[in-house]
Amino acid sequence: MSNIRICPCGNTTSKEKIDERKELKRVLGNKCQLCGFNKYLTALEFHHKPSGKIVLLCANCHRAYTYKEIKDETIENLQSF
Repeated sequence: MSNIRICPCGNTTSKEKIDERKELKRVLGNKCQLCGFNKYLTALEFHHKPSGKIVLLCANCHRAYTYKEIKDETIENLQSF
């Protein structure tokens, strides 16, 4: 796990980057930290909190948060990496 970078969110598709993203998703529970969605790993996205930490959200929750349908406090209280 020492090879995981703090922000593995780049758009590259190298095997190393893909493996890093999979490992970080595993560390964060392999599910959306808001609704628990875990059916498709590729539908899980990293959200950067203002504190610089990362949380794992499904695409739906990530969009809802981005468009202010989910409050900032809800995201800030999630476990992060």
